[in-house]
Amino acid sequence: MDRKSILIVVACIGLLIGWNVLVNKLYPPKPASPGLTNSVSSAQSLPLTNGTGTSAIAPANLTAISSNAAPLTADTSAPEQTMVVTNENARYTFTSHGGGLKLVELTGASTPRERKQGRIPL
Repeated sequence: MDRKSILIVVACIGLLIGWNVLVNKLYPPKPASPGLTNSVSSAQSLPLTNGTGTSAIAPANLTAISSNAAPLTADTSAPEQTMVVTNENARYTFTSHGGGLKLVELTGASTPRERKQGRIPL
């Protein structure tokens, strides 16, 4: 390599190293905003609202609501429904169980040997 090529390679490496510093000086990163934390808020430690000793917020009601929710499950006892789509090359069978392609049958034969056998090897 001649002197000019070495100078260009050194300049490119210097730009690659200095690029990150230059961008951070020109466009400083935004400070991270304080996000939500997993800590429990101090709602249970609120002062009492009346003299009888009951608190203003009843946390037991919140747990009762969330425990009554039924988990979402798919009904697998439903009968399977199939739909067949056909073109000149294949027959496609779709199923309602899993919502996908159940079967593909090739109908066209491409060579005389395959026509004699009656089936198309995959």
